[in-house]
Amino acid sequence: MRHTHSPKHASLLLAAVFCLASLQARAADPASYWIKFPHPKNIYVTGDLNKLPKIGSASDPGGMNGYLNFTLHSLTGLAALAVKEGRGDSMIWLNLEDSGSYKLWLGSIFNATKAKRIDAPDSMSLINTFITNGTVKGYILYRADMSERDLYCSDPETTPGYDASVNVATTMAPQLGAIIVEESAEPVIKKMGLKRLFDARGKDEKWCFANRRDNCNPALLCTIEPKVPHCRDYAIATRSFCFFGVNRFTSEVMAWAGPNTPLVGWNSGAEDVQTSLSSHWGKFETATNWCLNLTLTSIVQAGRDISWPELRLNKDSEVDPLALKWEEGVHYTSFIMTDGDNVQWYMGGFFSNSLHYWNSPGRAEFPIGWTAPPADLAQIAVPTIEWMARTASPGDSFMMLGGGYYYPEIYGTAYPDPIKVLDGHIAQIAPWMEKLGVRTIQFNNQRWDSADARRAQSRYALHIPGLVGIFSIQYYPYTGGEGRILWTPNAEGDPIPVISARYGLWEHHSSIKNEGPPAVVASLINKAAHDGPPTSDAYLDWTTVHVWSYFKKADTSRDLWAEEVDQKLANSPNVERGVEPLKWCVDRLEPHVKVVSPEELAWRARIYLKTRETLDGIARKLKTAPLQHAIFAKKIDDYRAWLKKAPLDTPAQRRHAFKELRAIRFGKWKDTKATIY
Repeated sequence: MRHTHSPKHASLLLAAVFCLASLQARAADPASYWIKFPHPKNIYVTGDLNKLPKIGSASDPGGMNGYLNFTLHSLTGLAALAVKEGRGDSMIWLNLEDSGSYKLWLGSIFNATKAKRIDAPDSMSLINTFITNGTVKGYILYRADMSERDLYCSDPETTPGYDASVNVATTMAPQLGAIIVEESAEPVIKKMGLKRLFDARGKDEKWCFANRRDNCNPALLCTIEPKVPHCRDYAIATRSFCFFGVNRFTSEVMAWAGPNTPLVGWNSGAEDVQTSLSSHWGKFETATNWCLNLTLTSIVQAGRDISWPELRLNKDSEVDPLALKWEEGVHYTSFIMTDGDNVQWYMGGFFSNSLHYWNSPGRAEFPIGWTAPPADLAQIAVPTIEWMARTASPGDSFMMLGGGYYYPEIYGTAYPDPIKVLDGHIAQIAPWMEKLGVRTIQFNNQRWDSADARRAQSRYALHIPGLVGIFSIQYYPYTGGEGRILWTPNAEGDPIPVISARYGLWEHHSSIKNEGPPAVVASLINKAAHDGPPTSDAYLDWTTVHVWSYFKKADTSRDLWAEEVDQKLANSPNVERGVEPLKWCVDRLEPHVKVVSPEELAWRARIYLKTRETLDGIARKLKTAPLQHAIFAKKIDDYRAWLKKAPLDTPAQRRHAFKELRAIRFGKWKDTKATIY
């Protein structure tokens, strides 16, 4: 078994040609498509949300999902809006004591802003503070959704008792300067001397859209489950329209907002159904539905409050292609974690509340590809990006998962020119990828190799400078491409690989080819092509690792499927998910298998399978790098002229061409008069 970290090379040439960090640091900051907030003078920190008291009827659950938390979210949004509009100087942090991640982000916020911390464990006194300073003018009454249904169910409107008046109240709160109050909690709020400014009971989102949309900001849409308080602060602070459901009305709202708009929260029903609709309208899901404190995490700005070098991801894992060695008798494989589009996961339990992922003891032992939402986090959660960059090991490789969750092949098809819409979104995310040092991207396609998907893939290659490779999955199954590689040119004509997933580490997927538990996947990889020089995509592949699948530690000598486990037994001994089962897989790989980062896998595909074009592209970049000696430039010119005509029909010829450019790159040509030209 061989698993290696991609090499790190600190030479000036590498920095100039491939990293460009110092140049990027001086470049203009990317335009934000999320709404930002200025620094406050004061930050009030609430008591633990899990311990909030009941203030309403017997149906008030109290705590995190209690009626008081809905009101506090609205108060937090009004305070942030006042700071944004220059009417206030204080914001609110909604405190969750059992979240280690959010404690990290709060500490970073105080370090960056130097704001004064004011602890406010008494929620009623906190509300009164913002009544007294004029931020709160009154309250809006709503009725809690008491329907008996699962959260985010497929068709909430058909469920008896469904009530979305809380979304009406949330939309109208910034317009009236009002906190939102559940009807049974009204007596408690009345005692504070507040007036009822509007009664949203009996009103639905369609009424609100027809009568109040002109007072909303179409640059952001919030799909918020009426049963939860999360994200209502950000919706109010950004004057956004709130709604829930997947139906004809949803299309009406999305048409009003226009293309390339982030969707805050998460909508109802099947993932593919809601994502197909939003993709059609040129919107991207952000999976922020359990996020807290987006108003405050948004005040820390990349490049201003935390420097770009501190935020650069993959500093220790980025690949210099000419530092790689030409190898034979090797099978190259990568492992890439799923679900990185999930902003709330990265801000929540990913870093601190679980040993399954970032805190796993085995994380730094072999290369892992982490799909992530770096463009979103760099705008609304800069402290999270800084933590990712600071705590990463040389084996951690972050890649962009789409720039939000959407299906590229149908993105913007509601408009006359969907390619123009898609190009607009690529223009939103590309500068962030370049600034943050992210050079690979993954997509979730409905059909990975369809004509529309290939057309979309070509746009990313054309419009993302420095993109090394594209990794593609299908919605179902993720491994539908079976490891095939497609090619699409970048703006300079260099071939960029679109590599489909060949294997899937996924529980109870025995009916799907190439998917299963760790021992099954390891067995498949061990049997893959590796003899002689790499001559086809059979020598390179990657596994999509389902982050939510549990497996049990088991003896697989007689049964490769013995690691399967009932997912209801997640808390049983020896049952794991994430990094640990992946380690079981890696530990079973044969010596001829080499685990590499996704970026290295893409470079090796380019070098082995598109040798002439790839080497010419690398040489061209070397020629244009700053601070190069004239003799070096002449060597590059001579090499490119030779490469254009050189026969590269055999692996030996391709290996020779690679080694010659490698020798020029590392200066070995200085020691000899011999030349291939």
